[in-house]
Parts: sequence; structure tokens; C-alpha cells
Amino acid sequence: MDHGAIAAAAGWVRGVHVPAAAKQAAGYVASALVLATFSMKSMRRLRAVAIASNIAFIVYATVWDLPPVLVLHCILLPTNLTRLIQMRRADAAAKRLLAAPEPEAGTTDLARARFLAPSALADPDAALPLAEREQERVAALLAARLPGEAAEMSGVDPVAAAQAAPRLLDEIDRFLVALAGANLSAAQLHRLAELHSRNEILAALHETLGELAPLIAQETSGRAAEVAHAISAGLGTLLLQAEEAARSHETTDIAVLIRITGDRGALVEGLRRSAIADGETMLADYRAVHALTSLYERSVWLLRRYGTALERQAAAA
Repeated sequence: MDHGAIAAAAGWVRGVHVPAAAKQAAGYVASALVLATFSMKSMRRLRAVAIASNIAFIVYATVWDLPPVLVLHCILLPTNLTRLIQMRRADAAAKRLLAAPEPEAGTTDLARARFLAPSALADPDAALPLAEREQERVAALLAARLPGEAAEMSGVDPVAAAQAAPRLLDEIDRFLVALAGANLSAAQLHRLAELHSRNEILAALHETLGELAPLIAQETSGRAAEVAHAISAGLGTLLLQAEEAARSHETTDIAVLIRITGDRGALVEGLRRSAIADGETMLADYRAVHALTSLYERSVWLLRRYGTALERQAAAA
């Protein structure tokens, strides 16, 4: 900042005759703009109004010869300008990422975040949708974690999905933590909390499916194999529906997910009782059925929680 130029300009302004009413008006305008900043919900609008306020105070301080006020707002003006430019750049980067076409299968590293641009952190309104899109990618990996038709339909390699999901969830979590350090509005804080909650649900889902998948794969005969096949088919359908609901954000898709993930207590109990009733069922077989059904029940419960979280997101949009 050229302080000599500022001093010269201030001297020139003070040399110009300005009516007292006009001098007072500059102060009232500046004060009104400061007052307006307290009603702003958007940080971009707040910065823009703050810049106008800085300019008004610079004029006011110059015509009334108030050096402390002049120096303060000469410092605040470039600060607010810089922050506004950063936010506009963040918004532009977010729009570019969100508008980018999906890469073809097999042409991208699943474990590499596509939307978590660090530059977007300067603008929470731009950063929050990016975190949501990254979570959609994690949801799209769910079906690939389970052996069966659902994994084949997902078109994703199960091993790659198992490696990518925890890494992406960790990156999303770090992104949200960094975003929490910004100056967020109440609405942005609520949205951030919802994203963090969905991240925890997705992490629990991937962990549960990671335990369930090898149990399904290892059962090749007996009662446990029948249960494993039934669980793979039924749960695979639920996982594909969860992916569709996360991708489309349609209330009908979300409602379907919530409806088909109702309580499975009676079904699970029936499967366990049938295993006991079968005289040929060995103790090891029954234990396998119990382990399979326990993880299945937990998976369905988590999917229902995920559905209700998506429902809240859709309602807030």
C-alpha cells in the first residue's frame, strides 16, 4: 500500500470544500453499511458490503481528518477484497469440478478424491457441495463390496473398492474438519454436521460389508450357504438402491430406500430358528448363520439411517 499516495489524496480531498451535510452523510452511509453486514447470511454478500463500508469510512475519515479511522479502513479494504477474490475463485473451481463429466470406468484412480479441492475451502458455500459429491462416490462403492450380482452390476473391482472407500472417507473427514475452522453461518454448520454424520454412516457400512463379504464367500454348502446366498441377493438390491438415492437426490428414490430397509428382526429370527430346526445343521453351521444374519441386520439398519440422512438433506435443499 502506497501511504504517500494516500496522504496526498487525503490532503487534496481536505482542500476541497465539502458541505457539512455531505460530510455527515458519508458517516451515516458507512454506519448503515456496517449495520447491514450483521444481517447478511451469505459470506460473499457480507464481504461485498464490507468493502463498500470500507470505502465509505475512508471518505468519511478523510473529509473529517480522522487518521485512526482512515488507517484502519485502508487496511481492511485490501483484506476484504482479497477474501472476496478468494471466494469467487473457490466458487469458480467448485463449479468447474461439479460440471466435469464422469470419467470412464477404469480410467481413474478410485482412491483419489475428485472433488475435494483445497482452494474451495475459502468459500463454505462452494466447499459443502463438493464434499457431498465425494460422498456420493463412496456410496457408489457399496455394492461392489458384496459378492454377487450387485457387485457385477456396479462395474467396480471389489478389491479396488475395499481399498478406495476408507481412503476417500478419511480425506472427506479431513476436508470437513478444515472447513469447520472457517467462519460458518448456522445453516452451514448444520449442513456440515449432516455431512459428518453421513460420513460416519458410510464408514460403518463399508466396515460392516468388509466383515460380511468374506463370510458370504466362504460358505459353499449347507444351511449357512443358503442363508449367505439369500443375504447376498437381498442386501445387494438394497445397496444398489442406496447408490441410486445418493446419486439422484430424488425424494421417491430416498423414500423407496427407507421403505425397503424396515426392521428385519422377524426375518433374522426366522432364519436362525430354521437353522436350529434343521436336524442336520451342525453347530458350526448355526454359528455361521448367526454371524451372517447379525451383520446383515446391522447393514440394513445402517442403510436405513443413511436413507433418513438423505431425506433430511433433500428436505433442507
